[in-house]
Amino acid sequence: MPESVGDAAVVLEAGHSHLYPGAKLGGAAPPATETDCLVLFADGAQAGGRVAPADGGWRLAIGAYRTARGTAIAAKGWLIATTPEGRLRVAGRISPWQAEAGPPRQS
Repeated sequence: MPESVGDAAVVLEAGHSHLYPGAKLGGAAPPATETDCLVLFADGAQAGGRVAPADGGWRLAIGAYRTARGTAIAAKGWLIATTPEGRLRVAGRISPWQAEAGPPRQS
């Protein structure tokens, strides 16, 4: 996972110290392929992760990090969608393994 802006193919900016369903994200829409990303939080904290396309949006898996106040945030998975205005927002939470592995394959 990337540790600095220069290491990440995608940089997402969160308006708070953590993500939650409905949170808006700044930054360009991720590409159509899985790639490294870095999430920059409003309090100055950051977390490395991976972002991958999923059903009209993206899966985001971010590693554990600490907020500027020292609160430990566990690794989490999120679904990211585009709003009608073209902005990115957190559409929901998924487990980190779902975010990394993607949806189960149909046989």
